[in-house]
Amino acid sequence: MKSNLIKTSFGVTFILCVGYAVSFIKESVLANFFGAGAAIDAYTIALQIPVILFAFVAVALRSIVIPVYTDIKHNVGVEESKVYINALISTLSIFALALIGLIFIFAKYVILVFAPGFSPETNFLAAQLLRIMCPTILCTIVSNICISVLNVHGKFIWPSIAVLFLNTTVILSILFLHSHYGIFAAAVGQLIGCCIELAYLLVLFNKHVQFRFMFDLRNAHVRKSLKMSVPVIWSTSLAEVTAMINKIVASFLFVGSIAVLSYASKINSMFISLFTSAIATIIYPLYADSTAKNDMTGLNIRINKTLAAYVLFLMPLTALILCLKKEIIEIAFARGAFDAEAVERTQILLGWYSIGLIFMGFRESLTKVFYSLKDTKTPAINASIGFILNIVLNVSLPFVLGVQGLAISTSVTAIVISMGLLFRLLRRYSEIKVNLLKSNTWKILPCTLIAALFTIVVKHFSSDLNTWIYTFICCIAFGVVYILSLLCIRPGIWVELIKGLRK
Repeated sequence: MKSNLIKTSFGVTFILCVGYAVSFIKESVLANFFGAGAAIDAYTIALQIPVILFAFVAVALRSIVIPVYTDIKHNVGVEESKVYINALISTLSIFALALIGLIFIFAKYVILVFAPGFSPETNFLAAQLLRIMCPTILCTIVSNICISVLNVHGKFIWPSIAVLFLNTTVILSILFLHSHYGIFAAAVGQLIGCCIELAYLLVLFNKHVQFRFMFDLRNAHVRKSLKMSVPVIWSTSLAEVTAMINKIVASFLFVGSIAVLSYASKINSMFISLFTSAIATIIYPLYADSTAKNDMTGLNIRINKTLAAYVLFLMPLTALILCLKKEIIEIAFARGAFDAEAVERTQILLGWYSIGLIFMGFRESLTKVFYSLKDTKTPAINASIGFILNIVLNVSLPFVLGVQGLAISTSVTAIVISMGLLFRLLRRYSEIKVNLLKSNTWKILPCTLIAALFTIVVKHFSSDLNTWIYTFICCIAFGVVYILSLLCIRPGIWVELIKGLRK
């Protein structure tokens, strides 16, 4: 691995950690000033429409722009790639403005669709908040295109800082304006924060592509991008629908099942994002670069190293979670009304979720491989198969195993989807082999087992201590033994990582 790539990965991961902390502070500030009443409900629904729903579009844009822009830049010309980006931004901006206008006019009816149970007063408040925040749709679309272009040019750390502007602005807006404007302070902060985020990204973006308005639906590359984005939006929406179905099924189980499922899922999602987002962000432009140059040998090496890196980090993380799942839940949630029974139920779910960690990382990376090959249909088909499997498991396992059946079905589906993508990739492209991945996995596995066994022993002899203290001791013990085992067994990906950090 190149030294700058490894250091960039750690840099992006650090910024992600800071981002999580700022986001947590934002949620705490919202809870502190607005509690859990009608106002915060109205704000949550109004925010959900432009932010959460258009996350589908954001994912699709970043998935499509990177390979298409890279391909044009390498095989057609730099100027043509700039024309493509300007035409794409201009075209999507026109559509976004039209959509914003419709939402502004029919805001109360849009709220009625997403929250039919709101009282007339809450509906009116939510509609007002939605009108304030709906322009963020345009900001979201343009920002994601800017980030994609910057990633292609090897810029990762500076663009990743952008999200801090958004959350910080919301926090400051609430702190200074809530006494005069109430919940509207949060909505105004969201709008101003998105504008600041976009302005910051445009400054970085203009160093590589000077924006010129260029509305052109006839541009072949723009039309191709829009066509390719449909399967991506479909795949992303299936994941959200699956999460919704999980909650619907959980509602038929014991009281509180939705809550414990949500808590365990949030912890699991945090680990996935923390340990895979940086690698996924940085490696995707490299996948696109290899495919644009038709360098299948280089693509094969990058795939193997990425998957091996996921095994290096996620296999021990899975083992550590399984060893300390109860302690993790106690530290995160065990206070107030979250009693011992809730801890017990949530830690079981976290354990089952963690089994799918590695495969969720694989799914993320392999999906990006297909996107870089400008094949968005295969991941969409695979996601559809996984969706059907998940529904079958969701309507069967929970009524035999209880709520843990939902967590099991999530992990099983992740395994099936990731392995399906891998088998399709190997079958379709003879140049792709996984020998490097296999050799690393067989060396990382014993290192993980040794560390896990040692941690279980340490946990047994230190369990009389305070939960925070002995959990910290167990984590340190696991980390030290795992690293010592790696130094002895020396998996290839570990050796490359150490060489890269030393440079």
